[in-house]
Amino acid sequence: MRHLRNGICGLLLTCVVGISGCSKGPAAPTFELIPASGTVTLDGKSLADADVSFVFQSPPPAGFSGSGGRTDASGKFQVITDNKPGTIVGKFKVMVSKQTMADGSPIKTDPTTGLDLEQLKMQGQLKENVPEKYTVVETTDQTV
Repeated sequence: MRHLRNGICGLLLTCVVGISGCSKGPAAPTFELIPASGTVTLDGKSLADADVSFVFQSPPPAGFSGSGGRTDASGKFQVITDNKPGTIVGKFKVMVSKQTMADGSPIKTDPTTGLDLEQLKMQGQLKENVPEKYTVVETTDQTV
């Protein structure tokens, strides 16, 4: 178990020893995945409905698309790679983001008007609930 805590955003990542294979098909690369899960807290409280992204810290293996997860109501998440549980072995920076509408309500996109997340953000209708330091790969100090 690895416990990471820095300032106002703590991330707990538990890696399980089991390894499983992952393949997109005969032409796709195969990665050995290690199950990983954790809990995200902000200001000492569990952070629900947050996106957790793992960014490989050296050139990633060919065909590796990245790993991440989404927290549940208690702040817990399971890392996923290519729709399979787990991630490859390596060093990662961890980013956490939780966006809501400016009033704090869940995000409402409207396919009938074509409004998507990027447009809502440009219009100032979205609010990031995690300090920017933890949402940007260049500034986050959370690593696993």
